[in-house]
Amino acid sequence: MLAFDTSDKNAETIVRTIVGLGRSLRMEVTAEGVESIRQVEFVRHVQCDQVQGFYFGEPVPGAEIAAMILTDFQDTLAKAAEAREAEAKLRLVN
Repeated sequence: MLAFDTSDKNAETIVRTIVGLGRSLRMEVTAEGVESIRQVEFVRHVQCDQVQGFYFGEPVPGAEIAAMILTDFQDTLAKAAEAREAEAKLRLVN
């Protein structure tokens, strides 16, 4: 992905052309290197299928990914348990 600002129409034209080519070849198109909300909005507007880059997060070593997923899953379970407890307390009050 090119790091363009609002004045760089050539970069936008290049990205539009590449996305259009991919679409005409019935390929999924991934925009890489997206670093700002403006770039996210632009690549969504030109219908990229996938987007990745520092805007969403920094690269993570493969060995750390499993731990991140497990932590996220545990957080999700804890929030669900809290919601069930709150619902049960609400039933007791009513």
